[in-house]
Formats: sequence, structure tokens, C-alpha cells
Amino acid sequence: MMNKKMMFGAALAVAGLGASAHAGTVVIDGLGGPVYMQSTSIPGVFGAGTPTFTNAALNLVHDNLHADGITTDGLVTFILADTDNGLTWMTLVDDITIGSGAANIDSSLGMTSTAPDTGVDFINDVNSDITQSFLPGNGTQVAAGTFNWDDQKYGDAFAWANLMEGDFVSFNFNRYQNTTPGLNADDTFQFVTWNGSSWEVVTTGEFTNNNQFAYSFTVVPLPAPALIGLAGLSGLGILRRRALRKA
Repeated sequence: MMNKKMMFGAALAVAGLGASAHAGTVVIDGLGGPVYMQSTSIPGVFGAGTPTFTNAALNLVHDNLHADGITTDGLVTFILADTDNGLTWMTLVDDITIGSGAANIDSSLGMTSTAPDTGVDFINDVNSDITQSFLPGNGTQVAAGTFNWDDQKYGDAFAWANLMEGDFVSFNFNRYQNTTPGLNADDTFQFVTWNGSSWEVVTTGEFTNNNQFAYSFTVVPLPAPALIGLAGLSGLGILRRRALRKA
């Protein structure tokens, strides 16, 4: 049973999401139950042509999260945003702090992602190891490869933009021997949603025993207030189950 504090938090989430009726919404599967995430506008992110996700744009996104107290260092952070290229799902690998001198590549993370062929990919990867290709005949494209970065100087990122209602997107991540300490070993992945006034972490995830982490999401119509309420309770339920499991 939910305590009063959790119920109050859910009520705030419902009110906040209701105030953002213009924003995009996705429902995520693979995290122990359906989790809804909401977008907000981050203009000026993708001024450069695809597939360039510039360091300046990446800093802008991190700064938006940091302003609301969201830590991105040592984590893989997922957010949904309204950009100049439409509804966009962003994957931020570690923080980005531009250091001096050449990068000393010491961290790696494998990724495979599928999206509709109408999606537009943006990549920030110092070694250019993430590549995108279309799968002929089924309306799908794949982005795959390995993020390699210097966890003291740089971070990487990937985004699918121009997402539309009904689009289905999947992700699978692989942990390598040098994935940590560049990334935290526990709660490596965080899902950050817009609650109507600020960014907040809705749930977290970590690698399985076989060094995998996978999930998928679907772009859905903005839920009615009652459905948003259920989504908020679902997210809180997942967080509560995780807390009980670790207790």
C-alpha cells in the first residue's frame, strides 16, 4: 500500500503532467512495469545537420538537467525532449566536461537500437563508432556500435529525433570490462521525465548478470488525467519495489 508521501508525490506528478498537455509522451516496457515519460522543449539543440550532435548541444542538454539537480556524471541518462527536429529521445552517456589535450579512451559501452525509418539520428561519439543503417523492406533502421570515451574529459550521446505517435523504439546495451568505473556499477541507467515544472528521475535500471540492459518504448497520445495518474503510481511502484528489493 502506498504511504501518504508517495500518494502526494503521485498527485503532484498528475498535476504537473496535466499542465504540459502540449508535450510528447512515451510508455516504456522492460523496466518491471509500464513507465510513462513526458517531454519539454529544449530549443537550439540540433542546429547542425544530421547526424551531428555537437558538444555545444550536448552541454546545453546537460545544463538543463543540472539546473534541476539531476546528476549525469557516471550514468546513462534518458530523456524525452521537444527539439527543432521534433520529438526526440536522447541517450546521454556520462557527463560531458571538455578537458584539455587529447582524449584518453578508458571507458566503453555497447549499444544497439532500432527505430522507424522516419526517425532522424544524431550522434556524439569521439571515436565515431556508432553507425546507422536502414533495414530494407520493413521500415526500420538500426544504430549500433560502441561508445568509447574518456570519463575524465568527455561524454557521448545518441538521439532519435522526428518521432511520431505510434513509433516503436528499442535499445539494448552491453557492459564490457571497462564500462566501469566510467559508469556507476549500480543504478547505471536513469530515466528522467518532465513533471510540468522541472526534470525528475522517474526510475533507474542496471545491467543484468549477463551484462545486458534492454528496454523499448512507444510514442503514445498524451494520456488523459486518470491515465497519467496510473502512470505516476506505476513509476512510484517500480521505485518502491527496487527499494524493497535492496533493503
